[in-house]
Amino acid sequence: MASAGGFIIGLISAGLPEVTTTQLIVRCRLPPRVAIATSVFVLAIAALAGAAVHALAATPVWYVVAWSIPGVLIGGTVGTRVGKHIPSEIMEPAPGVVFALVGMIVLGSELATF
Repeated sequence: MASAGGFIIGLISAGLPEVTTTQLIVRCRLPPRVAIATSVFVLAIAALAGAAVHALAATPVWYVVAWSIPGVLIGGTVGTRVGKHIPSEIMEPAPGVVFALVGMIVLGSELATF
């Protein structure tokens, strides 16, 4: 069942932390810190696989790499330090709130160009 779910998530490109973090917290009852760390690890593996495909095809998108590296380094450092001081009761709904806000921003920007 997990393989089928993973396959479907891969097909619709929804296997990013929005889906996996929520599932790990809600269905598997993992603490938010563990769920987020697991989701980031899964995302890193997927990103490495994608980077390998681009490298083998000799079509790397260097500006994406250039902007991603500082974001990962800064976000990982700051997120780890801030996360230690936030109680689990606040961390549990936080990813859903963040993803809802990002979704509204993306929807708003798309509607503005429509």
